[in-house]
Amino acid sequence: MSEVRFVDVSIRDGQLSVWAANMSIGMMLRAATHIDEVGFDAIECGWGNPQKNMPIYFEQPFDGYRMLAQRFKKTPMRFHGGGLQSFKYAPSCMRSLAFRIAGKIGATQTRLSDPWNQVHVWEQRVREAREAGLEPIINLAFSLSPRHTDEYYAERAKGAARLKPFRICLKDVDGLLTIDRVRTLVPIIQENAPGIPLELHGHDTTGLATSVAMEAVKLGIHIINSTIPPLSYSGAQPSVINLARNVRSMGYEVNIDEKPLGPVTDYWTAIAKKEGFPLGAPVEYDSRQYAHQLPGAMINNLRRQLREVGYEDRMEEVLEETGRVRVELGHPIMITPLSQFVGTQAAMNVIAGERYREVSDQVILYALGRYGAEAVTVMDQDVRAKILDRPHAKEVEAIKHPDQSLEEVRQMYGGASLSDEELMFRVYVDDEMRKKLRPPVEYEVGDSGMVSLVQELVRADKSRHIHLSRPGLTLTMGRS
Repeated sequence: MSEVRFVDVSIRDGQLSVWAANMSIGMMLRAATHIDEVGFDAIECGWGNPQKNMPIYFEQPFDGYRMLAQRFKKTPMRFHGGGLQSFKYAPSCMRSLAFRIAGKIGATQTRLSDPWNQVHVWEQRVREAREAGLEPIINLAFSLSPRHTDEYYAERAKGAARLKPFRICLKDVDGLLTIDRVRTLVPIIQENAPGIPLELHGHDTTGLATSVAMEAVKLGIHIINSTIPPLSYSGAQPSVINLARNVRSMGYEVNIDEKPLGPVTDYWTAIAKKEGFPLGAPVEYDSRQYAHQLPGAMINNLRRQLREVGYEDRMEEVLEETGRVRVELGHPIMITPLSQFVGTQAAMNVIAGERYREVSDQVILYALGRYGAEAVTVMDQDVRAKILDRPHAKEVEAIKHPDQSLEEVRQMYGGASLSDEELMFRVYVDDEMRKKLRPPVEYEVGDSGMVSLVQELVRADKSRHIHLSRPGLTLTMGRS
């Protein structure tokens, strides 16, 4: 039998799903050298969630990813994420700029998505990725709805194949695939995208992801995205250790040696215990997933946000309302940013006590077609009218964002001498935050109390000078 290859997505999807994007780059660095020894087909990275992490860790992400690239001596580095992830408006040229930065740092591949699986959007992003020297992998996002039929996936697979990507990735971000659906869907994609290697990216949200992956292997998908414990399951991808064991029992060869994973698991488990992060674990089957279709990471974030405002006891109502909102908004595929729009609107409906009494600016823009023209026609038209029939909607509609060229954006933020990385920061990160950023430092878990104290004091932004003394040791530090 042929070889099954595994892609590691632990420091991207794994930590996003299990640790709610709370992994610093410093927590990745020591593990990176070991992961590089495993033999993965690629190691996937992304810019993470800088708007959340920068105020916590003050890490300069581009310096961090350069440090990771230096540790990936044997394994291709894959970039995922079209830019510094943000819901703030930015010109579309920033995505191509992000590809260019990733290529210069050392990435050789990128997975790229469109939440509506639009071929013309894929075409633009494939072109931008190739111009940056990256091999493009098109995410064919999976969903369950009356619109997402066999005919739909046949047509989109055919459109993706016309672009001749490096691969097509069947992306099941919401964990909706079942063994029966894989058996019908994979042959359709193979028939309509002949000769294009296929990859599977599935999240374990219903407890079925491992079984689905095994069935996909039988059907001929021999590149599987996986994670390293404790960043496995709990809405993330299945454990590579478990997947490899099952694949071998089916008679296939695998591309990895699991021995270097032991130190990684021990290290990340120690970090989880020290920081109070959860340990990933297989989930129980929950049929409600097929109604609300929220990604696992977003369910955890939504529960935390409701807790912060005193509404955690309404979580079940929010999930039920999410299913209704998803249908009314036209069955959007529940991936970023559309899943956030749907879930947030559902929470607003529950908290307000009246459906669509309050709506976010993003949902208004969604109804206007700014996040995909398809939304305008597939939405429930009565709901669309209710969203747009308010004075604030007129104000939002009146705001026009010209889609400037990269040269125009560069001129606006400082001129031709501005580097790509500095330009990216100036668009997305305010001046005060930029001043606080510093290169990541490898996270220590077995350090002494003195080292821990120094690290905490360094993180305390208000301190300009630190003076410590104990018998036999005097330490003085100051900020430049």
